[in-house]
Amino acid sequence: MIVLLALGLRLYGIDWDDGGLFHPDERAILMQTEQINFPSSGGEFGDLLSAEDSPLNPGWFNYGSLPLYILRTVQAVASPVADWDLFDLRIPGRAISTLADTVTILLVFSLGARWYGRRVGLLSAALTALAVIHIQLSHFFAVDTILAMFIVATLLVSARVAHTGNRGDAAIAGVLFALAIATKASSAPLILAVAASHLIYAFSIPGDRFAFAPEFWADRIRIRTFVIGGLISGGAAFVALFFAQPYLFIDFDQYWADMGREGQMVRRIVDFPYTRQYEDTSRYLYQVLQLGTWGLGPVLGLAVWGGLCAGIIATWRSRRKIDLVVLAWVIPYLLIIGWFDVKFLRYMLPVTPLLLIYASRVSWWLVNALRRNKQMGRVAAP
Repeated sequence: MIVLLALGLRLYGIDWDDGGLFHPDERAILMQTEQINFPSSGGEFGDLLSAEDSPLNPGWFNYGSLPLYILRTVQAVASPVADWDLFDLRIPGRAISTLADTVTILLVFSLGARWYGRRVGLLSAALTALAVIHIQLSHFFAVDTILAMFIVATLLVSARVAHTGNRGDAAIAGVLFALAIATKASSAPLILAVAASHLIYAFSIPGDRFAFAPEFWADRIRIRTFVIGGLISGGAAFVALFFAQPYLFIDFDQYWADMGREGQMVRRIVDFPYTRQYEDTSRYLYQVLQLGTWGLGPVLGLAVWGGLCAGIIATWRSRRKIDLVVLAWVIPYLLIIGWFDVKFLRYMLPVTPLLLIYASRVSWWLVNALRRNKQMGRVAAP
């Protein structure tokens, strides 16, 4: 029921702009997608490793190449029955965005139910399905919903690595991390969560809670376990990234230039008209208030930030491995984007599903506390 509700809310009004392409990032992504062509001759195949001549090189890395390749593939597959131009392409693009966000809801349920209980999983999935920011961004073919999907999937698998050290999971976590990077470079801090999962498994005693194993600093087997796990994840990530965004390597100069310009944009070193709205806005507090006011609504906004604070305190006390992995992503990411001078609300989407899990946890904590107080009141009553 939650999934069906989510799909309905996200597909409703999918042609909200009647082809106007009013979202500037969506328009730019669609224009770049139109310029990508699959090789059709031997000569074009020979040009694939050429940054200048390859028909697959977008030559534009403001966003990752993977969403462009996904949409261009859908367009090519549908070409025998549908002749989509730039304006028509927005519909399948938005459908992809909707499906990505719906998958995120399933991943949120899986993460919440597995580590915090089925009630938390169901509530956090329902809150994600109803979250305004998720519904809004699902109506654009930008990269935010796709990015959030890969991030939550990476954390879900990394949590398993922290507990079991399974090498297959280590490779999958590396692949998912690479797909996140190939979607948007701002997911780079996710490497901290992947690395944390290997550190936890290698140097902690078994169990749900982290505790250093005896003489962990001198145990060569544990050090070797960490190194091997890191190499598996790193190797899988490198291979996946090469296939998902090959021109990061082949056209690295252009990639680095685009990343540098994006870095200057978010710090307002370069003045753009669309970033002037953030002049004289406070760091951190502005994003907190914007997400709580417009992205989620005041009640849910209070719940997510209160839940995060409660989760950090609980992690400090319990040292649960799952929380250490999740917070290894959430806290560094919030510290980085909160310091930006440019504060688009969509920058919060990569952590919003996880904040909603924390909101669900604190909600059930409060419910259980009220039930206990009510029961104690009944016992104490004459």
